[in-house]
Amino acid sequence: MKGEKTVRWFGVKAVFRSGATGKPRSRDVHYDPDATLVEERVVLLRARTPRQALASLAFCSTRYARQPSHENLYGQSVRLRFLGDLDAFELYDPPDHAREVYSRTEVVSRRVSDREVVNKYLGKAADRKEQYIRRKFVNRTLASRLWPDA
Repeated sequence: MKGEKTVRWFGVKAVFRSGATGKPRSRDVHYDPDATLVEERVVLLRARTPRQALASLAFCSTRYARQPSHENLYGQSVRLRFLGDLDAFELYDPPDHAREVYSRTEVVSRRVSDREVVNKYLGKAADRKEQYIRRKFVNRTLASRLWPDA
């Protein structure tokens, strides 16, 4: 409503995508030239309306995506992009331990298995190969501390 004065809590979700550019200086068995990394980010914030919450996170997300690129283990530049879509959830209770901060529902056919639903919404558990592929997106300095063999 126009002119609302009550400030409320919202969990707002934004989606980002990272990609590596440039010719790799080296490659190993884990290097995947087609891999990108998708990040879902839920931010807790206060606003008077859902529209204000979305506008606030749109601004913050654009700034977050402008962070300087970094170099990966392969000598490539990794850049983060904000994909532009947001979703807001108004909290029914103020934030506290074990309180819900984001929720979204979708109608799904009963023919879709529980495993398929979990894989769609949480993604498959990263196997060892995928964990190594993720190294492509980590800052070179940090990666050398996390994976000394890299």
